[in-house]
Amino acid sequence: IEDAPLVLKLAGAVVERAPRDRVLARVPFLLPGASRAVVELLPLGSSPRIEVLEHGIRLLTLPWLPLRGLESAGDLALPFRVRVDAPVLPTNASRSALLEDAPLCRELGPAANEAFKKCLAALIARVTGEAPVEGVELVASEPELVDALETLACLAAHASGQGGQLAGEVRAILDVPLLERATGGRLPLSGLLALGKVDVWT
Repeated sequence: IEDAPLVLKLAGAVVERAPRDRVLARVPFLLPGASRAVVELLPLGSSPRIEVLEHGIRLLTLPWLPLRGLESAGDLALPFRVRVDAPVLPTNASRSALLEDAPLCRELGPAANEAFKKCLAALIARVTGEAPVEGVELVASEPELVDALETLACLAAHASGQGGQLAGEVRAILDVPLLERATGGRLPLSGLLALGKVDVWT
């Protein structure tokens, strides 16, 4: 209930709410029936999910994978979430699921995935020095954004190594020069993967 316009009290004393998750980047998007819909990049250690709220009170948390090739690997997970708030959610009688035929439900996945792609493009543009992507708010410092993109690159590399299918946008992450060379300059992860066996000295 962190977004609900309520004051919580216990025995007359105001109950302190847990601190909100720090957002590193956000991309708002339009969704039928929603008063707010946004894709958010969170600090590392977060997991991908869709949080569905009604008047700021979270009713549902759903799994989310915006693109093939970004599946979780061990303790490493995609640090993004979708937050949707609506005045009235189209749910079943027990309020345990969204009605699949409701416009909000039908358009939620595709709209959130497109917003994620926009955020990914903005991260790549920021790291490579290209023009900013409209509609994306990059809140965090550049080192944090680079860390986030490196996390996505690790997930993509793991999926590729396991023989998984990668969406085109995910494969493009592997071509971003993120790895520092000992001799100077940067190397894309795709160049490292193409070598097959790599010796590493620490």
